Amino acid sequence: MIDGHGDDLFRFPGIVKHNFSSNIFSRVDHTALLAHLAACGDDILHYPEPRAYSLESMFAAEAGIDARHLLVTNGATECIYIIAQMMRDKRAAIVAPAFREYEDACALNHLIVSWHESLAEAMKVSPDLVWICNPANPTGHVTPREHILDIVSAYPSTLFVVDQAYADYTLLPVLTPQQSVERGNVIMLSSLTKRFAVPGLRIGYAIGCVDRLAEYLKPWSVSSVAIAAAKYLVEHKADYPIDAAMLHNQGLMLSARFQQLGIAVSPTDCNFILCRLPHGTAADLKEWLVSNYGILIRDASNFHGLSPAHFRVAAQTIPENELLIKAVSQWIGL
Repeated sequence: MIDGHGDDLFRFPGIVKHNFSSNIFSRVDHTALLAHLAACGDDILHYPEPRAYSLESMFAAEAGIDARHLLVTNGATECIYIIAQMMRDKRAAIVAPAFREYEDACALNHLIVSWHESLAEAMKVSPDLVWICNPANPTGHVTPREHILDIVSAYPSTLFVVDQAYADYTLLPVLTPQQSVERGNVIMLSSLTKRFAVPGLRIGYAIGCVDRLAEYLKPWSVSSVAIAAAKYLVEHKADYPIDAAMLHNQGLMLSARFQQLGIAVSPTDCNFILCRLPHGTAADLKEWLVSNYGILIRDASNFHGLSPAHFRVAAQTIPENELLIKAVSQWIGL
């Protein structure tokens, strides 16, 4: 999917001041990272590694696994598409609502797709491939880790893709790299995007049964600049703390205040919430918020099974959250 994602600031140049549209806490100081990249300018004069082996070794050491079980890609989205390519013409089940790219990657590679409300329901169709986002996007719900492991163990011939892109924003336990490697039928997805608030960097990685997956990787898919930035971030991760408890509490506060306005909100275990307006459309609300307050939200109507009234927001600073409530309240009353 090219159009329809969150964080679409390019549509509103110079207008957006408060970005609630991606599931990231955006108020992160990247001054030191940018200075480091400025000093790495010569990197662009040469080809990058054809496969980001140096990053794979670094990430694997951080995760406590062998590097042969880890594959670095140009964002987790590239990994999603090469998984679907590897499983071409098979049967896939998606636990929905979910990240739209699972569906699009499957369609591009002629997989037969079905959507299900839970992992247990998905297994009733005997899929070759299962996609589950955990924490889920766009709801923020976390499927219990032991439940996932039990089902993974019960269906050893099924490949389970567990997308943990938002794992740093929940306090609940999720799959560990070791568990993903040990099962033999799991590919766990992650990225630096949410952990370090660098969506423009495009560094993702897969952990688990990635041997066949690597055969579909295109050379030089990760740029030299991205590799240099990723190494810096991992080496300085202590400078990038995430207060998951505070952000979850702010998400719950937004949920409670929105419900007082008549907005339906799904339960969340993260910093972001899925909402349904009592009237009007998310597209109209989005345009009004940008025009009147410089606030950007995610129109969630293009998630499978959702309606034009659905939108998603991620908690930001307390003053910004209060401004969002004020603005949405004003729109509701129009």
